[in-house]
Amino acid sequence: MLTFLIAICILLALLCLVLLEMIISQNRAIKKINQTFTDVEKGYGNQRFRIRSINPNLVLLSSKLNHFMENYQAALEQGRHSEQIRKQMVSNISHDLRTPLSSLLGYTEALKNNHDLSERQKEDYLTIIAKRGAELTVLINDFFELVKLEAEEEIFHNETIVLNELLKEEVLKFYHDFTEAEIEPQINIPDEPVFIQGEVQSVRRILSNLLSNALRYGKDGKKVGVDLWKENGKAWISVWDEGKGIKEADLPYIFERLYTGEQSRNPSLQGSGLGLTIAKSLVEKHHGEIFAQSQPFVKTAFTFYIPAKS
Repeated sequence: MLTFLIAICILLALLCLVLLEMIISQNRAIKKINQTFTDVEKGYGNQRFRIRSINPNLVLLSSKLNHFMENYQAALEQGRHSEQIRKQMVSNISHDLRTPLSSLLGYTEALKNNHDLSERQKEDYLTIIAKRGAELTVLINDFFELVKLEAEEEIFHNETIVLNELLKEEVLKFYHDFTEAEIEPQINIPDEPVFIQGEVQSVRRILSNLLSNALRYGKDGKKVGVDLWKENGKAWISVWDEGKGIKEADLPYIFERLYTGEQSRNPSLQGSGLGLTIAKSLVEKHHGEIFAQSQPFVKTAFTFYIPAKS
Protein backbone atom coordinates (compact mmCIF):
# COMPACT_ATOMS: atom_id res chain seq x y z
CA MET A 1 0.00 0.00 0.00
CA LEU A 2 2.82 2.38 0.90
CA THR A 3 4.58 1.60 -2.37
CA PHE A 4 1.41 2.38 -4.28
CA LEU A 5 1.05 5.74 -2.50
CA ILE A 6 4.67 6.59 -3.25
CA ALA A 7 4.13 5.76 -6.94
CA ILE A 8 1.04 7.96 -7.02
CA CYS A 9 2.98 10.83 -5.45
CA ILE A 10 5.79 10.43 -7.97
CA LEU A 11 3.30 10.43 -10.87
CA LEU A 12 1.59 13.53 -9.49
CA ALA A 13 4.95 15.23 -9.11
CA LEU A 14 5.89 14.38 -12.69
CA LEU A 15 2.50 15.62 -13.91
CA CYS A 16 3.02 18.86 -12.01
CA LEU A 17 6.46 19.21 -13.59
CA VAL A 18 4.98 18.64 -17.07
CA LEU A 19 2.20 21.15 -16.43
CA LEU A 20 4.73 23.61 -15.05
CA GLU A 21 6.91 23.17 -18.13
CA MET A 22 3.86 23.73 -20.36
CA ILE A 23 2.97 26.89 -18.46
CA ILE A 24 6.56 28.14 -18.63
CA SER A 25 6.74 27.27 -22.35
CA GLN A 26 3.47 29.07 -23.08
CA ASN A 27 4.57 32.10 -21.05
CA ARG A 28 7.85 32.11 -22.98
CA ALA A 29 5.91 31.94 -26.28
CA ILE A 30 3.61 34.77 -25.22
CA LYS A 31 6.63 36.86 -24.23
CA LYS A 32 8.14 36.22 -27.66
CA ILE A 33 4.92 37.35 -29.30
CA ASN A 34 4.86 40.52 -27.21
CA GLN A 35 8.54 41.21 -27.97
CA THR A 36 7.98 40.73 -31.70
CA PHE A 37 5.06 43.16 -31.66
CA THR A 38 7.24 45.62 -29.73
CA ASP A 39 9.95 45.33 -32.41
CA VAL A 40 7.33 45.90 -35.13
CA GLU A 41 6.07 49.01 -33.32
CA LYS A 42 9.66 50.31 -33.36
CA GLY A 43 9.72 50.03 -37.14
CA TYR A 44 11.25 46.61 -37.66
CA GLY A 45 8.60 45.36 -40.06
CA ASN A 46 10.53 42.30 -41.24
CA GLN A 47 10.05 40.44 -37.95
CA ARG A 48 8.61 36.92 -37.88
CA PHE A 49 7.11 34.88 -35.03
CA ARG A 50 9.27 31.83 -34.26
CA ILE A 51 7.37 29.87 -31.62
CA ARG A 52 8.10 26.28 -30.63
CA SER A 53 5.41 24.82 -28.47
CA ILE A 54 3.58 21.56 -27.90
CA ASN A 55 0.39 23.59 -27.78
CA PRO A 56 -1.18 23.33 -31.28
CA ASN A 57 -3.15 26.51 -30.71
CA LEU A 58 0.04 28.49 -30.17
CA VAL A 59 1.60 26.94 -33.28
CA LEU A 60 -1.50 27.89 -35.30
CA LEU A 61 -1.43 31.40 -33.83
CA SER A 62 2.24 31.73 -34.80
CA SER A 63 1.47 30.68 -38.38
CA LYS A 64 -1.40 33.18 -38.69
CA LEU A 65 0.65 35.98 -37.17
CA ASN A 66 3.47 35.30 -39.66
CA HIS A 67 0.96 35.43 -42.52
CA PHE A 68 -0.26 38.75 -41.14
CA MET A 69 3.34 40.03 -41.00
CA GLU A 70 3.95 39.04 -44.61
CA ASN A 71 0.92 41.09 -45.68
CA TYR A 72 2.03 43.94 -43.43
CA GLN A 73 5.52 43.89 -44.97
CA ALA A 74 4.03 43.90 -48.48
CA ALA A 75 1.84 46.88 -47.52
CA LEU A 76 4.90 48.72 -46.18
CA GLU A 77 6.78 48.11 -49.43
CA GLN A 78 3.79 49.30 -51.45
CA GLY A 79 3.59 52.40 -49.27
CA ARG A 80 7.27 53.15 -49.84
CA HIS A 81 6.84 52.62 -53.57
CA SER A 82 3.80 54.91 -53.64
CA GLU A 83 5.73 57.55 -51.74
CA GLN A 84 8.59 57.35 -54.24
CA ILE A 85 6.10 57.68 -57.10
CA ARG A 86 4.47 60.66 -55.38
CA LYS A 87 7.83 62.39 -54.92
CA GLN A 88 8.74 61.66 -58.51
CA MET A 89 5.38 63.03 -59.63
CA VAL A 90 5.91 66.30 -57.75
CA SER A 91 9.48 66.55 -59.08
CA ASN A 92 8.52 65.84 -62.69
CA ILE A 93 5.48 68.11 -62.69
CA SER A 94 7.52 70.91 -61.10
CA HIS A 95 10.22 70.46 -63.74
CA ASP A 96 7.73 70.31 -66.60
CA LEU A 97 5.91 73.40 -65.35
CA ARG A 98 9.11 75.33 -64.70
CA THR A 99 10.60 74.80 -68.17
CA PRO A 100 7.76 76.25 -70.30
CA LEU A 101 7.01 78.89 -67.65
CA SER A 102 10.62 80.10 -67.73
CA SER A 103 10.48 80.22 -71.50
CA LEU A 104 7.18 82.10 -71.44
CA LEU A 105 8.48 84.66 -68.98
CA GLY A 106 11.79 85.05 -70.83
CA TYR A 107 10.28 85.71 -74.23
CA THR A 108 7.50 87.88 -72.78
CA GLU A 109 10.13 89.98 -70.99
CA ALA A 110 12.11 90.29 -74.22
CA LEU A 111 9.04 91.46 -76.12
CA LYS A 112 8.24 93.96 -73.40
CA ASN A 113 11.70 95.47 -72.89
CA ASN A 114 13.64 94.95 -76.12
CA HIS A 115 12.47 97.65 -78.50
CA ASP A 116 15.08 96.75 -81.11
CA LEU A 117 13.38 93.50 -82.10
CA SER A 118 12.39 93.19 -85.73
CA GLU A 119 8.86 92.24 -86.73
CA ARG A 120 10.11 88.80 -87.72
CA GLN A 121 11.73 88.30 -84.30
CA LYS A 122 8.56 89.42 -82.54
CA GLU A 123 6.56 86.95 -84.60
CA ASP A 124 8.99 84.14 -83.75
CA TYR A 125 8.84 85.00 -80.05
CA LEU A 126 5.04 85.00 -80.07
CA THR A 127 5.06 81.61 -81.80
CA ILE A 128 7.31 80.21 -79.08
CA ILE A 129 5.13 81.74 -76.35
CA ALA A 130 2.03 80.16 -77.91
CA LYS A 131 3.77 76.78 -78.15
CA ARG A 132 4.91 76.87 -74.53
CA GLY A 133 1.44 77.92 -73.43
CA ALA A 134 -0.04 74.96 -75.29
CA GLU A 135 2.46 72.62 -73.60
CA LEU A 136 1.41 73.95 -70.20
CA THR A 137 -2.25 73.46 -71.04
CA VAL A 138 -1.67 69.84 -72.09
CA LEU A 139 0.35 69.10 -68.94
CA ILE A 140 -2.24 70.61 -66.59
CA ASN A 141 -5.11 68.85 -68.40
CA ASP A 142 -3.24 65.53 -68.21
CA PHE A 143 -2.60 65.95 -64.51
CA PHE A 144 -6.20 66.75 -63.63
CA GLU A 145 -7.57 64.03 -65.90
CA LEU A 146 -5.39 61.45 -64.17
CA VAL A 147 -6.53 62.71 -60.76
CA LYS A 148 -10.17 62.34 -61.83
CA LEU A 149 -9.59 58.86 -63.23
CA GLU A 150 -7.84 57.66 -60.08
CA ALA A 151 -10.58 59.17 -57.93
CA GLU A 152 -13.15 57.49 -60.20
CA GLU A 153 -14.89 60.81 -60.69
CA GLU A 154 -14.90 60.51 -64.49
CA ILE A 155 -18.40 59.95 -65.87
CA PHE A 156 -18.56 57.85 -69.03
CA HIS A 157 -21.29 58.18 -71.62
CA ASN A 158 -21.31 54.91 -73.54
CA GLU A 159 -22.35 54.83 -77.16
CA THR A 160 -21.69 52.74 -80.25
CA ILE A 161 -18.44 53.80 -81.94
CA VAL A 162 -17.24 52.94 -85.44
CA LEU A 163 -13.60 52.47 -84.54
CA ASN A 164 -12.40 52.61 -88.17
CA GLU A 165 -13.68 56.13 -88.67
CA LEU A 166 -12.53 57.38 -85.28
CA LEU A 167 -9.02 56.06 -85.87
CA LYS A 168 -8.82 57.69 -89.31
CA GLU A 169 -9.88 61.03 -87.81
CA GLU A 170 -7.22 60.86 -85.10
CA VAL A 171 -4.45 59.91 -87.55
CA LEU A 172 -5.49 62.81 -89.79
CA LYS A 173 -5.05 65.24 -86.88
CA PHE A 174 -1.36 64.28 -86.79
CA TYR A 175 -0.84 64.76 -90.54
CA HIS A 176 1.09 68.01 -90.06
CA ASP A 177 3.31 66.43 -87.39
CA PHE A 178 4.05 63.45 -89.62
CA THR A 179 4.93 65.74 -92.51
CA GLU A 180 7.13 67.96 -90.34
CA ALA A 181 9.02 64.89 -89.07
CA GLU A 182 9.31 63.55 -92.63
CA ILE A 183 7.34 60.45 -91.68
CA GLU A 184 4.87 58.71 -93.95
CA PRO A 185 2.63 56.74 -91.58
CA GLN A 186 1.78 53.16 -92.44
CA ILE A 187 -1.95 52.82 -91.84
CA ASN A 188 -3.64 49.43 -91.89
CA ILE A 189 -7.36 49.95 -91.26
CA PRO A 190 -9.89 47.45 -92.70
CA ASP A 191 -12.85 48.63 -94.77
CA GLU A 192 -15.29 46.47 -92.81
CA PRO A 193 -16.63 48.49 -89.85
CA VAL A 194 -15.37 47.55 -86.39
CA PHE A 195 -17.83 48.55 -83.66
CA ILE A 196 -17.16 49.03 -79.95
CA GLN A 197 -19.19 50.33 -77.03
CA GLY A 198 -17.55 53.23 -75.26
CA GLU A 199 -17.08 56.95 -74.84
CA VAL A 200 -15.87 58.74 -77.94
CA GLN A 201 -13.69 61.35 -76.21
CA SER A 202 -12.00 58.75 -74.03
CA VAL A 203 -11.17 56.52 -77.02
CA ARG A 204 -9.90 59.60 -78.87
CA ARG A 205 -7.65 60.33 -75.89
CA ILE A 206 -6.21 56.82 -75.91
CA LEU A 207 -5.39 57.05 -79.62
CA SER A 208 -4.05 60.61 -79.35
CA ASN A 209 -1.76 59.71 -76.44
CA LEU A 210 -0.34 56.68 -78.24
CA LEU A 211 0.18 58.56 -81.51
CA SER A 212 1.84 61.44 -79.64
CA ASN A 213 4.09 58.95 -77.86
CA ALA A 214 5.11 57.29 -81.15
CA LEU A 215 5.93 60.65 -82.72
CA ARG A 216 7.74 61.93 -79.66
CA TYR A 217 10.01 58.96 -79.16
CA GLY A 218 10.04 57.20 -82.51
CA LYS A 219 10.55 59.96 -85.03
CA ASP A 220 14.26 59.16 -85.38
CA GLY A 221 13.21 55.81 -86.89
CA LYS A 222 11.28 57.71 -89.60
CA LYS A 223 8.46 55.18 -89.50
CA VAL A 224 5.19 55.12 -87.54
CA GLY A 225 2.39 52.65 -88.08
CA VAL A 226 -1.21 52.11 -86.99
CA ASP A 227 -2.99 48.75 -87.30
CA LEU A 228 -6.61 47.86 -86.56
CA TRP A 229 -8.08 44.38 -86.62
CA LYS A 230 -10.85 42.32 -85.06
CA GLU A 231 -10.15 38.96 -83.43
CA ASN A 232 -12.00 36.71 -80.98
CA GLY A 233 -14.64 39.31 -80.22
CA LYS A 234 -12.08 42.03 -79.53
CA ALA A 235 -11.14 45.18 -81.43
CA TRP A 236 -7.33 45.46 -81.49
CA ILE A 237 -5.27 48.56 -82.22
CA SER A 238 -1.49 48.73 -82.39
CA VAL A 239 0.49 51.98 -82.66
CA TRP A 240 4.14 51.31 -83.44
CA ASP A 241 7.37 52.97 -84.47
CA GLU A 242 10.92 52.00 -85.38
CA GLY A 243 12.69 54.38 -83.03
CA LYS A 244 15.15 53.92 -80.20
CA GLY A 245 12.77 51.66 -78.30
CA ILE A 246 12.46 50.78 -74.62
CA LYS A 247 14.87 48.74 -72.54
CA GLU A 248 13.55 45.32 -71.61
CA ALA A 249 14.03 46.09 -67.90
CA ASP A 250 11.79 49.17 -68.25
CA LEU A 251 8.87 47.51 -70.04
CA PRO A 252 7.08 46.22 -66.91
CA TYR A 253 6.94 49.78 -65.53
CA ILE A 254 6.27 51.80 -68.68
CA PHE A 255 2.61 52.43 -67.77
CA GLU A 256 3.37 53.51 -64.20
CA ARG A 257 2.48 57.07 -63.35
CA LEU A 258 5.41 59.36 -64.24
CA TYR A 259 7.85 56.57 -65.01
CA THR A 260 10.41 58.67 -66.88
CA GLY A 261 13.85 59.87 -65.86
CA GLU A 262 16.71 57.62 -66.97
CA GLN A 263 14.19 55.11 -68.30
CA SER A 264 12.95 57.49 -70.99
CA ARG A 265 13.48 56.35 -74.57
CA ASN A 266 14.98 59.72 -75.36
CA PRO A 267 16.00 61.88 -72.37
CA SER A 268 16.05 65.04 -74.50
CA LEU A 269 12.34 64.51 -75.22
CA GLN A 270 11.38 63.67 -71.66
CA GLY A 271 7.75 64.39 -70.79
CA SER A 272 5.61 64.23 -67.70
CA GLY A 273 5.01 60.50 -68.07
CA LEU A 274 1.24 60.92 -67.73
CA GLY A 275 0.15 60.04 -71.26
CA LEU A 276 0.65 56.28 -71.12
CA THR A 277 -0.81 56.06 -67.60
CA ILE A 278 -3.94 57.87 -68.76
CA ALA A 279 -4.18 55.62 -71.84
CA LYS A 280 -3.95 52.51 -69.66
CA SER A 281 -6.61 53.80 -67.23
CA LEU A 282 -8.99 54.64 -70.07
CA VAL A 283 -8.46 51.28 -71.80
CA GLU A 284 -9.24 49.49 -68.53
CA LYS A 285 -12.33 51.66 -68.06
CA HIS A 286 -13.48 50.16 -71.37
CA HIS A 287 -12.83 46.63 -70.04
CA GLY A 288 -9.73 46.19 -72.19
CA GLU A 289 -5.99 45.71 -71.74
CA ILE A 290 -2.90 47.41 -73.12
CA PHE A 291 0.56 45.94 -73.73
CA ALA A 292 4.00 47.25 -74.69
CA GLN A 293 6.64 45.42 -76.72
CA SER A 294 9.94 46.79 -77.92
CA GLN A 295 12.90 45.76 -80.04
CA PRO A 296 15.05 48.91 -80.40
CA PHE A 297 15.23 50.30 -83.95
CA VAL A 298 13.12 47.37 -85.18
CA LYS A 299 9.67 47.86 -83.67
CA THR A 300 8.21 49.37 -80.51
CA ALA A 301 4.47 48.74 -80.28
CA PHE A 302 1.73 49.76 -77.89
CA THR A 303 -1.18 47.39 -78.48
CA PHE A 304 -4.55 47.38 -76.78
CA TYR A 305 -7.95 45.84 -77.20
CA ILE A 306 -11.50 46.83 -76.33
CA PRO A 307 -14.36 44.32 -76.52
CA ALA A 308 -15.97 44.55 -79.95
CA LYS A 309 -19.68 45.04 -80.40
CA SER A 310 -21.47 42.64 -82.73
